[in-house]
Amino acid sequence: METYKAHWEEVYETKREQLISREWHADAREVVDEARVRAYLDRAATAVREVNGASRGGAVVDVGCGSSGIGVEVLRRWGASGFSSLVLADVSEVLVKKLEEEHGGDERVKCVGVGWRDMSGVGGDGEAAVVVEKGTLDALNGAEDKRRLLRAMVRRMAADGVIVAVSFSAVARYAFLAWA
Repeated sequence: METYKAHWEEVYETKREQLISREWHADAREVVDEARVRAYLDRAATAVREVNGASRGGAVVDVGCGSSGIGVEVLRRWGASGFSSLVLADVSEVLVKKLEEEHGGDERVKCVGVGWRDMSGVGGDGEAAVVVEKGTLDALNGAEDKRRLLRAMVRRMAADGVIVAVSFSAVARYAFLAWA
């Protein structure tokens, strides 16, 4: 964990341009515009509205958010129709501070420093309507770290929630999902 944290702290401290919105793999809007992703997010927003969404708040959790805007885009598009809050979680305290400054005026957004492999500090189990990761699994080195993160994502997800994963650049990684 300390190696990951030290790496990303150095990135955000020495390469200040990384603090400006930077997208890995694909632009956030492209991801949520993709029909299959949009269908899952629509389903999750509908579930929040229909199944006592107020009790769990319809939370969106963006784990390892970095400076990507995908979590913010999900809240922007579905905030009025189901998702009431967003947790932007990252291992870098430098980035979390920047995110707090950027989103401090929006009471729906909470920015937290977390351990990627266990998502400690990110709400309770079964509370998130949507858990998003965009490149986070690709940033982890070992298979066990990736499995731990996937398990933590599943634990945080509500029974009728969804995980939006924008990683797994190689087809061989699909087998990893089944195994995790």
